[in-house]
Amino acid sequence: MLDRPISCSLVLLAVVSLTIAAETQPIHYWNGDQRVELDLAMDELAVEDDQGLRQIAVPSKDLRTISDTAVRLVKDGHARAARAVLYPRGKAPVVGKERIATGRLSLRTRPDQDLAALLVRHGLRVIETVPYSPDTVICEVTDPALLASIDVANRLFEQEHVVFATPLLRRHLQRRGNPNDPQFGNQWHLKNTGQLGPGSGNDINVTSVWDFVGGTGLGTGINVAVVDDGLETNHSDLAVNARTDIDIDINENDNDPNLAAGNTRDAHGTSVGGIIAARGDNANGTSGVAPRAGLVGVRLIAAPATDAEEGEAMAHRSTDAVAANRVHISNNSWGPSDDGATLDAPGPLMLSSLQSGVTNGRGGLGIIYCWAGGNGAFDDDVANYDGYANSRFVIAVGASRHDGSKASYSETGANILINAPGGDFNGAGMVTTDRTGAPGFAAGSAAFTAATDELVGTSFSAPVVAGVAALVIEANPALLLQVHQSAWGGHD
Repeated sequence: MLDRPISCSLVLLAVVSLTIAAETQPIHYWNGDQRVELDLAMDELAVEDDQGLRQIAVPSKDLRTISDTAVRLVKDGHARAARAVLYPRGKAPVVGKERIATGRLSLRTRPDQDLAALLVRHGLRVIETVPYSPDTVICEVTDPALLASIDVANRLFEQEHVVFATPLLRRHLQRRGNPNDPQFGNQWHLKNTGQLGPGSGNDINVTSVWDFVGGTGLGTGINVAVVDDGLETNHSDLAVNARTDIDIDINENDNDPNLAAGNTRDAHGTSVGGIIAARGDNANGTSGVAPRAGLVGVRLIAAPATDAEEGEAMAHRSTDAVAANRVHISNNSWGPSDDGATLDAPGPLMLSSLQSGVTNGRGGLGIIYCWAGGNGAFDDDVANYDGYANSRFVIAVGASRHDGSKASYSETGANILINAPGGDFNGAGMVTTDRTGAPGFAAGSAAFTAATDELVGTSFSAPVVAGVAALVIEANPALLLQVHQSAWGGHD
C-alpha cells in the first residue's frame, strides 16, 4: 500500500443545485500523453471540512474572485482546503461528472532528468514514491493557487518534457450493474435447469468441477480482490472466505472495507463478492463460482477516486512477500460512464499499475484483471470507448441472459473477450448475496437477491469470470495470464 500522510476519506456529501447559468473558464491537462479539455466552474468550490468533501456555491464570475474566495475560506478556518471543480469541456454541469482538484500530481521523469532540480524549480514536494511505476513520484504543490497543480503539471510535460505529469483529480466511478437467492436451485448461472423458462443448460458448467468431499475444484488458496464500493465481510455467506487480514479501504484510508453504520448506499461489492465466492455447501443461502476462494475487499468506488488511488487498488497485495497473501485475480465491476458520449481512459499511474500487475503480480505469472464491459447498449455505447475495459492488460466481459443470448444492455466491442451470465430485466436477474438488512437490493430485508429483484449487469458477469479464473488457477497455478486471455478470447 502507498503511504499517504493525509487522509483520503473524502466523501461527496452534498451537491448544491445552482439556479443561475454557470460561468466557466476553459483549461486543459495531460492524462499521460492524452490532452484532456475541461471547464473550470466559476461559481462553485469543493471544500474539505468536518463533513468531508462537499461542493458549495460561491458568488463569483471570474478566476481571480473564485481563487481569492478559496484562499479566504481556508485562512478564516471555514475549511481545511478549497478545491477547484471542473467539468467536461462544453457540457452543462451534471452531478457525477465533475472532477475535483487535489493539489497533487503524479510525475515520471526521464532517466537523464534531475528530479530534485525539477522539484525546486516548480515548487513541489514529494509525498510518496510509486512502487509499481519506475522513476515516478506523487508530488504536492506549495503554491496555494486554485489551479496550481494543473498549471505545474502542464509546464512539466510541455516545457520540461517529462514522461508524464498528471494532476490528481477526484472523479466519480460508476458501478456497472442495475443492482436489486434464496438458494442454489435458483442460481441459474451455475446450473440452469430452466428455472426462468427456455434455456436449460445455458450455464457455466462448473458444478461438475466442485468436489466438496475432497476439497478440490473450489478455488481453495486463490485470492480474488473485489475492487468495489465495499464488502460486508461478516455476511453469513461470505465471512468464512473473507480475507480480513489483507483488506483495504482506500476511500477511508484504513484496512476495513465494511460500510459505516447508516450507509444505505453501497451494496454493490457485497453482491459482486457473492458471485465470486459465497461459501457453498454450508446449508446457507447461495454458492459462489469458486466457493472456497478468498475474498479481498478493496474499497475504492464509494467516493470519487484519483489516478493514484486507482493505481493503488490494482497494485494491492500484488507482490506480497508472503505468497498466501498475494492477490491472484482482481475483479473490477466499474468504469467510466456508459452514456454513449464518454470516451475515457485510465491515468498514467493506473496504466503503470496494471502493467506492473500483469508483469510482476502472482509471482511473475500475472494478475488476472477481470473487467465489466459496460451496460450502455441502450445508449448506443460501445465497449471500445472505455479505456479501462479496452486495456490489453484486462479481460473485458460482456453479459448474457439465461437463454444464452446477449443481455439487452451489454455493450459490444472488439475488446470483449468473453460473455458470461449477467442476467436481464423482466425477472431474470442474478441470485447472489446482498447486504444484510434493508439497505441492500433484495426485496425487504433479505440477505440474498432473487431473480425477480433484477440484479443485472456486466457488474455481475465479470465476477463469474473471476470465479472461473480462480478454479483454473487452483488446477494449474503456473498458468500465465496470456494463456488465460487466449483461452477465453471469443468464448461464452
